[in-house]
Amino acid sequence: MYADSGVIGYDADQLNDKELAEFQANKSAVPHAGNSFLLENETATKICPEGGYVKMTYPQAVAVMEQLELSIETKAADDTNYTFVARCLYAEEAGNSTDRNTVMEFFTEHPGRLHLIRYPVNPAWSGFYSAIHLSEDLANGHGNLRANADNCGNSGCKYSYVIAIDFNHKTITIELDTVENGRELVYSNAVQP
Repeated sequence: MYADSGVIGYDADQLNDKELAEFQANKSAVPHAGNSFLLENETATKICPEGGYVKMTYPQAVAVMEQLELSIETKAADDTNYTFVARCLYAEEAGNSTDRNTVMEFFTEHPGRLHLIRYPVNPAWSGFYSAIHLSEDLANGHGNLRANADNCGNSGCKYSYVIAIDFNHKTITIELDTVENGRELVYSNAVQP
């Protein structure tokens, strides 16, 4: 599910002209404008875009994808952050008109701390999610890239769990990421080809 170069997001207003031109030339790059949400209530409903990805960082939540008969529940824990990456349903073949967007419902006891980003990328360029982009997000969660990291404050969280789901194959992989050990596999039902 991860590789480089893969799908990546960018904030156009934080880039110089050269950097912005590089991102705009990358067909796997998606601007955050209009696709980045801070979920401010205890419940929210968003779409996992057909052929794309969704990434969310949070301290505790329940994510329900009813049409896939799938739900994920994570409990709040001290010094812990979660990163949820979903590979949305593949895009339909040209000429078919089936809506393959997936409705995702979120429930949390921590409104205002769930940050969700949609990546509605052209399906021809959406084979993988960027491994480098994910590693940078995890480093940020540990407080290593910038101050005031999402959900963890300036010092960062010691533990960061990555929950990766491929909606197409209903595979789930859970990894624990720490500064000391990097990413370690906790669970996976994915089968290597």
